[in-house]
Amino acid sequence: MASKAKSEKLHKALIVLLEVMAVNLLLAPTGINFSNTVDRIGTDLQKQFLDTVTDIKGITVSSEVPAGILKSMRERLVEGTDFEIKNFTSELTQELRAKVQQNLFAGGRADRLQKILEAEYGIAKRRARFIAENETSLAVSLFRQERYKEIGSTQYIWGTSHDAKVRKDHETLDQRAFSWSSPPIVDTATGRRANPGEDYNCRCVAIPIINYND
Repeated sequence: MASKAKSEKLHKALIVLLEVMAVNLLLAPTGINFSNTVDRIGTDLQKQFLDTVTDIKGITVSSEVPAGILKSMRERLVEGTDFEIKNFTSELTQELRAKVQQNLFAGGRADRLQKILEAEYGIAKRRARFIAENETSLAVSLFRQERYKEIGSTQYIWGTSHDAKVRKDHETLDQRAFSWSSPPIVDTATGRRANPGEDYNCRCVAIPIINYND
C-alpha cells in the first residue's frame, strides 16, 4: 500500500509540474544563440560561392561575407527554431501529461511510467534534431539566394537529388527555371510555395542563372 501511495503521489506531482510547464514554455525565452554556428556556416558557404563565381567574366565579388546576410541568417535561425521548439515542447508536454494521467488511472505502476518517460524523451530528441536540420537548411538557402541575387541573378534552375526519396511534387520541378522572388508550388495539396531547400527535409538545390554583360 505504501508503495502504491508513493507512486500515486509521484504521478500527481509530475502531472502538476507538466501542467505548469506547458504554459510557461510558450512564454519563456529559449536562450538560443547561433552566432558561432552562423559564422562557421557562412564561411563555408562563402567559399563555395566564390569558387562558383570567381572565374565568371564581368562579375566582381568581395571575399568577405556581407554582414547583413549573416544577420539575416541569425535572425532566421533564432526566430524559426525558437518558434518550433516552443510549440513542439508545449505540445509534447501536454501529451506526456495525458499519458501520465492515463497511467495513474490504470494503476499508477512506476515501471510503466519509466517506459513512458523514456519513449517521450526519444521522441523529443528526434524532433529536436529535425528542427535543427530543417532550420539550418532554411538559413543555407537564404544565404545562397541573397548572394546570387546580389550579383544579378533573378532566376535559378531547380535541381533534385535524383533518387527515390525525392517527393513527386519536387520531381516535377526538376530542371525547370523559376524566379527567386516567385517560388513554385512545392506541395500541390496545400499550395505551399518555396525555393529549393526551404521545404521540410528538402534536399533540392537552386542552380543560379547568372545574367551579366560581356
